Amino acid sequence: MNKPSAPKQPMSVYTVMLIISTLLMLAACVMMFVELYRYGSPWDKAGAAPRAFVERSASHLALNHPDSLSDLG
Repeated sequence: MNKPSAPKQPMSVYTVMLIISTLLMLAACVMMFVELYRYGSPWDKAGAAPRAFVERSASHLALNHPDSLSDLG
């Protein structure tokens, strides 16, 4: 009734690399969450003022600058 089963094949290098990479990705995710909770989440400071001023005009672009247009010809 019990047939002798074929011997298991040893793990290949690719299987070992897959296992190691999965463990390292898990460790990286855990470390990122630790850093997030250590330094605080930026989303829990919804009432904070913005850190940068956004200029809505396009006058600061190099193509609109008068000196850059004189260089073209």
